[in-house]
Amino acid sequence: MSTATASRSDVRAFFGALAFPLTAAVMLGVAAVAFGPRGPAVALLVNLFLLFEVGGFSQVLRLPMPEWYLRTWPLERVWMYEWLGIRAFKQLMRSQIYRRINPDFRLTGGRSGLAELREAIDGAEVAHALAFMAAATLASGAIFLRWFDAAGWLMLFNVLFNGYPVMLQRYNRMRLDPLQRAGRGSATLS
Repeated sequence: MSTATASRSDVRAFFGALAFPLTAAVMLGVAAVAFGPRGPAVALLVNLFLLFEVGGFSQVLRLPMPEWYLRTWPLERVWMYEWLGIRAFKQLMRSQIYRRINPDFRLTGGRSGLAELREAIDGAEVAHALAFMAAATLASGAIFLRWFDAAGWLMLFNVLFNGYPVMLQRYNRMRLDPLQRAGRGSATLS
């Protein structure tokens, strides 16, 4: 990649990191005033705002998670994630619609190898896990206020935007770890 291309990409990423959360925040304010703070529009935009904030922050600064969290747990099984519909979610992530929303999304480790793929999986999981915890905390606050409808909407969108991506990363890690142990240098997780 040339310096000019990298420079344009960095500028686009910088303004995207500013524009997406700002747009979500403005839309959130408008939705809260127009529809009230407890409905699905506000819950959707709260989740988008949190996702954009945590995602942008995690691109600038590596967000730490304890090593034990990133390990595959003994009770985790591939079939559990498949039973929860992770393959359908994975197909959605491969769709043209999603690629237009997130053109930098990569599905394979390609030539970069398994170590870089593992690092990308870990980074994506950490960002989505932190956004999940933030949205769950807001949903808990809504329950405290007895806004059960708001809490339900927040958690519905939280599961879709953060819960399933976390499960997808864990599913991919469970498939990647045996490849790494076998010492293969490059692979895809299709």
